[in-house]
Amino acid sequence: CHEVDGSTASMAQCYPDIMFVGESKAGSTSIAAYMLAHPQVIMQTMDGGTDSVNRTLGGPTLGDKQFSWEVHVFDKHFAPDYALVAANWITAPRIPAESVGDYLQLHYTPNYIYFPDTPFHIADLYPNSQSIKYFAILRE
Repeated sequence: CHEVDGSTASMAQCYPDIMFVGESKAGSTSIAAYMLAHPQVIMQTMDGGTDSVNRTLGGPTLGDKQFSWEVHVFDKHFAPDYALVAANWITAPRIPAESVGDYLQLHYTPNYIYFPDTPFHIADLYPNSQSIKYFAILRE
């Protein structure tokens, strides 16, 4: 995790603890929604995870899958590493610094399974890549 610069309160952003990859129409959205229903699971989203953090901290609940759930950080072919890192921090939720370690952060983009360079980018750019729990959702 790292502290977010320029904020009035002490806020932090972290790397994901859980990553989803898989096939389309295999149920990954349902599984992600079930996990997100737990109060200690937050999600990286296109809006910076605000929906899941607000829900976790007592704000509105999420309905069905929203398009902002899929963050598409690692499916950009030929993007330089600094662009991928920037995309990660844009989508990572900001949480109170004193709450770091209280939540599991979910990164959800099922189509990563179609991008063979994704595992290498994750290993290169996420210092916690060895401890992330990866879920590969497949179907016949």
